[in-house]
Amino acid sequence: ASFSDPSSANALKTRLASFGAARIEPANTQQGMFYRVKLGPMRDEDMAFRTLARIRAAGHDSARIVVN
Repeated sequence: ASFSDPSSANALKTRLASFGAARIEPANTQQGMFYRVKLGPMRDEDMAFRTLARIRAAGHDSARIVVN
């Protein structure tokens, strides 16, 4: 997830911490500064998809997997 307000990003980071190592990465975009909330890295693809399913089941429908 991405937020323009760092406190919103921090609130989501706190809620997602039970799913793994959550962090906030600032991103300077054409629309201004955004704060992206990320989890990981994951051990493997299977773990990433299982974690994604758990996060979505918890109500975070817009969660997705990003491969760096």
